[in-house]
Amino acid sequence: MFKTITLRSSLFTLLLIALISPQINATPEGSSGYCSIDDISIYEGPYCDYGGTHYVYFEVEGENFPYNLKKERVRVWIQGKKYGIYEFHDYGRNNFVIKVAHIKGCCESKMDVKIELPGGCYLEKEDVYEAPDCGHSDDEAPELYVASDTTIYLDSLIPEPSYTVSDNCDDVEVSISAKIEYADEGCEFTMIRTYVAEDPCGNTTTATQTIYVKDVYAPVIVVKHPMLDTVPNGGYLRMYDCGNPQVDGRDIYYYDDCPYDLSLETYDRLVGSDLCDAFGYYRKWRCGYIVTDAAGNETEHYFYVLQYDVEAPELHGVPEDITLGCEDTIPAAPIVYATDNCRQTRYITPTETTSVDTLDPETMIVTRTWYANDGCGNSTEASQVITICAPADTTSSDSTSSAALGLVNNETTGSRGIAIFPNPTVQDAQISFEVNIESLISLRIYDRLGRLVSSQEKIAGRGQHLMDVNLNDQPSGVYFVSLDVAGERTTKTIIKSE
Repeated sequence: MFKTITLRSSLFTLLLIALISPQINATPEGSSGYCSIDDISIYEGPYCDYGGTHYVYFEVEGENFPYNLKKERVRVWIQGKKYGIYEFHDYGRNNFVIKVAHIKGCCESKMDVKIELPGGCYLEKEDVYEAPDCGHSDDEAPELYVASDTTIYLDSLIPEPSYTVSDNCDDVEVSISAKIEYADEGCEFTMIRTYVAEDPCGNTTTATQTIYVKDVYAPVIVVKHPMLDTVPNGGYLRMYDCGNPQVDGRDIYYYDDCPYDLSLETYDRLVGSDLCDAFGYYRKWRCGYIVTDAAGNETEHYFYVLQYDVEAPELHGVPEDITLGCEDTIPAAPIVYATDNCRQTRYITPTETTSVDTLDPETMIVTRTWYANDGCGNSTEASQVITICAPADTTSSDSTSSAALGLVNNETTGSRGIAIFPNPTVQDAQISFEVNIESLISLRIYDRLGRLVSSQEKIAGRGQHLMDVNLNDQPSGVYFVSLDVAGERTTKTIIKSE
């Protein structure tokens, strides 16, 4: 219902802007029943006073109003704020008009009105009216403050929108929108919230809040291989062979809060070799797994492998023992090589010793020994024994056997204290002897076949003497030194080595 009402004072003509409301029984429970309100209309004052104040008029229609209402007994709230009544026109039992000063100065106002009458009856109504321009035209945008930009973790709750707004007009509406921008890969994203505050006159203020959602959690690695499940991260695994360890990605499983674009890298790096002398193990490895997510978060699980060498090398090509006749030539040493579980194949040079059989002075024994050590305390050796007869009998003056010359290994009455040094020798040696009576001294050297190598003579008086044993031009081997003193002969063995 739209209508124009003329006040008794005839000062203003009230223009009805909005009167759209169902009939409301505003009698609260427990109150007297004589106060019943049908409707309330909001009018605007068509003028402003000198102070820039405009006025709002309310017309209340109803039944059974109390007679002779007084404005002191009627109370009005606008937007929750109590206002004083400037004019009050009582039209009897059916309606009355209230004039309230309302300073707004805005283009539009949402009016939330509550009127209370005697007896406890009241009416609340929300309406919109156009305020006159009383010198308070609104061209000022609202003041809007939003929450600061922030960074949160991937599994955290996104904070609720938060803002404060103020305006010279009361009725400011704030709209909120959000835009999400995902990273190129993975689960990280950025949320941009846009807040727009608008007052009734169309003045707006915009503010944004940026929320960065970051993935800061590294992937998780779980070892499932039974050999490794008891080895902690960074721990040690002992192996008793020298095969290279090989890490396999199937030994583990892994997961991440952001399961996209996970990458796995495996490695087994040799970090030390030939360490038996220092640490007791042969080699040391670092083996591991690295899982990286799309955000670059990385998890590494690694362990060390210590390899112990407990197997000795094996020798290959060692010849059998042999016996040679006096005229036979000693064969050259064959090629012997060693293999090992931890080291490469290598060739072994033998050591060779020559000796005279203590039970049979005419028999010479050459022993060749091949020795291999892996450097970790494991060693092996093998030998070949070559048995050679003593020099054979001969009538040759340059090739006379010790038996034909009557060589013996005992001291004689003509000499004593016979000694050869150094023995073995690499070049020269000397023979020391003591002569009891002045006599002719003969010194002869024979090879193992009884051939004369060198000889020398001199007259020696009683006392201690030295004579040179020269083997400079002779190959290594066993030689017989024969010393003749006053017709008595003594034979000694000397060995020339490399």
